[in-house]
Amino acid sequence: MKSENGSQTAVIRGFQQLFQLIVVALLATACGGMEMGLEGGASEEQQFVGRQDRGRDPGSFERSDRGHYGTYVPPGEQDEGSNPGDGPDGRGRSPDPEDQLPPWVYKLNYSDAIITPDGGALLGSVPLPGPGKGFLSPGLMLVAREFDTGKMHWFPDLIDTRRINFSPNGKTAWVLRDGGQGVTGIDLKTWKMGKSHYLKEQFNVLDVTPDGKFLVLSNLPLESVAKASYDGECFPPPGSGIYNRCRVGFVRISDGKHWTHTTPVGLRDIDFDAVSGEVLLTWSVWGTLEPTVSIRFYDPAAAAKMLSSGMKGQVNFPNCADELVLVPNSRRALLSPNTCLNPDPPEPLPAAPGTMEQAQFDPISVIDLDKRAFIKNLPGFGPVTVTPDGKRAVGFTRRAAMINDWDSSWLPLSSRTKGVASTGQPDGASSGQVRNR
Repeated sequence: MKSENGSQTAVIRGFQQLFQLIVVALLATACGGMEMGLEGGASEEQQFVGRQDRGRDPGSFERSDRGHYGTYVPPGEQDEGSNPGDGPDGRGRSPDPEDQLPPWVYKLNYSDAIITPDGGALLGSVPLPGPGKGFLSPGLMLVAREFDTGKMHWFPDLIDTRRINFSPNGKTAWVLRDGGQGVTGIDLKTWKMGKSHYLKEQFNVLDVTPDGKFLVLSNLPLESVAKASYDGECFPPPGSGIYNRCRVGFVRISDGKHWTHTTPVGLRDIDFDAVSGEVLLTWSVWGTLEPTVSIRFYDPAAAAKMLSSGMKGQVNFPNCADELVLVPNSRRALLSPNTCLNPDPPEPLPAAPGTMEQAQFDPISVIDLDKRAFIKNLPGFGPVTVTPDGKRAVGFTRRAAMINDWDSSWLPLSSRTKGVASTGQPDGASSGQVRNR
């Protein structure tokens, strides 16, 4: 879907005008008929630039019922007096004079404003013009605009890209393309595309390891609804736009070597241990009465050298999979789900007095990263927030559990039904105190 030489100037001029609107849309959350995301602002992980877990969405579009979507046929191949586009015979010929082709109309969706790590440029996708503008069908082209100079950089080979992430040194933008099967690097100094790498699987998520040596591709859940409804299945329902969640793709950037690793059930989270270089793969399954979380420690460097399968260990413990939190300045990780629902629940059993948190199967789990071992479960549930110095972690608990599990009968009866449980040290050594919420 590359532009024709004769229409290049007109296409670029149209892009320049449209990109101005896209910039406003991305930053102001509204723009003349462009449908925006539901969030009023950036989520916590979207407030920063540079390499980030799961990458960023450059934008997408839906077909509008007002527009015509066909195949452009160059003027020399059309019948005299016909309209360009996809006519009744599939060759752009329209014997019916009333069969006029309106411009392609887009319903655009943007959720992320993607700024380069140096803060110098904005990356995004803009709609292709048509029909009759040199493009075969509607789509979104990746474009970059430098803030200071206003200079534009066009990437006509990067149509309908799925994800963008950055190298840790901030010099390269990695783009997930071609239906999620290819990745291409863009040099952010020269704005030239590098070599592309292709995998046999399709992916929706693009990560870069902290050392910048590997690309990690997956189909992790991205939206809050998908995260909350995680069920461990490898294949989601048809039409969900998500592919096999039990497959993880790896690309060694230095030489393009790539392979795929398979997990027994669908992944819920991927994290990166910058100290060991290991990739932490998290999932969970429900047993007869309770769920079990598994965290697999995978070394892509060892796998690439074929020194081993890459598996360095795996820890299993009672809980539901959710976002794993690596504690700063520590060799500990915390896992505590917001919800923990059995996809196929048995008949409910009465909970014994004083075991409310345990009956919910959503404690705060403490993991030792050095030993790759489970330490203990603390009462409470997620989300867990860790202070920047890594010295304190805070999760949630219920008022009844405060009294039964934390011996906090001093709480006033007018307390709300939820409270905040401070775990003290994130290594689980102390339980600290409970405060009202």
